[in-house]
Amino acid sequence: MLSLNHITLRGSWGMIHPEAAGRRALRKFIYTTLGLIFVFITCARTLSASKIITVRLLDAKTGKPLAKNGVTLTISENGKVVFRSHSNTNSNGVAVFNLPEPIPERIGLTYATADLGTCSDVEFPTGEILTAGLVSKNRCYAGKLPRAVTARPGEIILFGRPLTFWERTRREIP
Repeated sequence: MLSLNHITLRGSWGMIHPEAAGRRALRKFIYTTLGLIFVFITCARTLSASKIITVRLLDAKTGKPLAKNGVTLTISENGKVVFRSHSNTNSNGVAVFNLPEPIPERIGLTYATADLGTCSDVEFPTGEILTAGLVSKNRCYAGKLPRAVTARPGEIILFGRPLTFWERTRREIP
């Protein structure tokens, strides 16, 4: 006779007791339900994560992160701005944006501040960013970096450069 937690699974005639069969069915139901909940939560995280775009801003010459710089995400339709969001880069040069529904075909990213010059394009395909990641073209310093950079799905890498004293002065003079 096999017993589990003092419950006899088989009686004297070799039949399964109804109480043990009920408990076994309840356990199976609980495990199945927990498995479905786990799958649902995993899928929900994946779907919601696809609506997030991470922008990594790097120095066009050194490849080092550009911290504490403002980045603005803009979505336009027919020449009219329909969505705008602003975020500052952290110490790793990363700014995070949540995209609105429906996900737009293209997004615009600007990051020029008083001390930072633009070295990348300003408009990008959203689908490519979300599925494979995107490294924008580095248009400063002949596009040469000390090391190669790669983007993960949902991430776009942009390049900027600190302005010289004379460039800052020219910006301030009308």
